[in-house]
Amino acid sequence: MALEALEQVCSESRNGPAVKTRSLAFTLAYLWSIKPQERWRYDGFWKAATGEPENFIGWSRSTEVTGFLSGIYHSLGLTRTASVQIKFDSIYRTDTVEGMCNHYRHNPELMAELQSWKEYIGWSLDEMPEVSTDVWPKRDGMVIRSENERLTIDAMQWGVPLTMKGKRPGTTVTKNITNVRNLQSRFWRPILDNPEQRCLVPFTEFAEPKKGREEYWFRVPSRPVAAFAGIWRESDAGKVFAFLTCEPNPLVAPLHPKAMPVILDEENYNGWLSGANPEEFAKPYPSQLMKVQ
Repeated sequence: MALEALEQVCSESRNGPAVKTRSLAFTLAYLWSIKPQERWRYDGFWKAATGEPENFIGWSRSTEVTGFLSGIYHSLGLTRTASVQIKFDSIYRTDTVEGMCNHYRHNPELMAELQSWKEYIGWSLDEMPEVSTDVWPKRDGMVIRSENERLTIDAMQWGVPLTMKGKRPGTTVTKNITNVRNLQSRFWRPILDNPEQRCLVPFTEFAEPKKGREEYWFRVPSRPVAAFAGIWRESDAGKVFAFLTCEPNPLVAPLHPKAMPVILDEENYNGWLSGANPEEFAKPYPSQLMKVQ
């Protein structure tokens, strides 16, 4: 029963932090008392499951909780098999779709032909960076940013490296974070507050996952090339970027209830790049202006 209680916390960690209750603390203490060794695994589970969002961004909270739970099984001389995980996931999991927005498409050739983008950037778009139409984490995507009071187009890697504590004491792990949700995070806020690190991320459509490998594709029919509200920074891997997410609109929510990317209105491009309050832009795009297939 005690391990089942932790399995429930693990399954529900995909939706956010667990509440710091006495029952959860007692459960961890009880399991540790059976074989009082490797206390750090139990402490790690507590911190990962109940920690603040800025410490566990997006999918990483669930990954950390799962790792510590498997370690607790090991400390007790047990094995957390795949069948055990599937069993409890089917009982306690409350979300129906995994992941965040980690796949989108853009069409550089189409963008180069659009007069609206040529007029906005103020110069010819004939020399476009060479990037793939499909963009995945750790792949190059196209961004537009301001440099020396001039708009420029760059190819950057999608995903901002974040070094976190590893599962074992004294170790670290680096994860590439693609979505910015907690705007008050100490990790994101210095970047958000610097106008020079704001960017636009052009896209033609973005995906949210179905079960298995299939995806829902969302687009803005009236805007062949729209743009996400993005941020960028230098890293050991070169220039990297991510974009903001927010509450989903009524079109996205039934299919992906966690979040959707922040899509900017064209009249807000300059405001975003100039460093206006990011909270003003972190709103769901009107569902009546979007389509899904």
